[in-house]
Amino acid sequence: MKKSIFLSMALILLLVTGCMNKTKTLVCTKDIGTSSIDTQSINIKFIDDKVEDMTTTINVNLPDNYKSYINTFKTTLEKEYKSKYGSYKNVKLNTKVKNDNEIDVTMYFDYKKMSSSEKKALNLSGSEKYSVNKKTLEDQGFSCK
Repeated sequence: MKKSIFLSMALILLLVTGCMNKTKTLVCTKDIGTSSIDTQSINIKFIDDKVEDMTTTINVNLPDNYKSYINTFKTTLEKEYKSKYGSYKNVKLNTKVKNDNEIDVTMYFDYKKMSSSEKKALNLSGSEKYSVNKKTLEDQGFSCK
């Protein structure tokens, strides 16, 4: 009797833990080092080694002599990224002034909800595996954790 109870409990435990989704997040950053774009970061969430969603942030630092034009730069960046990504329903854009000379442009890609044609148009139709994405980003100069 004790043996069957133990086996039942072990089977239930195995089923519960074996069927849970395994979530992993890949966090990569790259120093761009141009005159205005400072860094780019990419966070990719994986569930069961498949891409769920992705957030990329580009940090723009303006030289001190351009501080007074920060809102103009923000508007220009918003227009530029909206013209590239605004028509995709599974892409969300946010442009934020962090201080008097710094702007963050954040793009959220709801990868799981994207159609294959949308992924292809956005050049996101490669492998969904964690290891492949990590290697690809590292090959492009990103440092990944």
